[in-house]
Amino acid sequence: MPRRALNLLYDWIDIHKDELLENWKLIIERKPLFKIEPLK
Repeated sequence: MPRRALNLLYDWIDIHKDELLENWKLIIERKPLFKIEPLK
């Protein structure tokens, strides 16, 4: 993966860390996930 794309991915993860953790909890509980906004 190009370094620029990887940096964008890391930025997105940093911005949406709490939402990603919440979705992870929903996965464990086998519940539907909510959408997370893409990086703009």
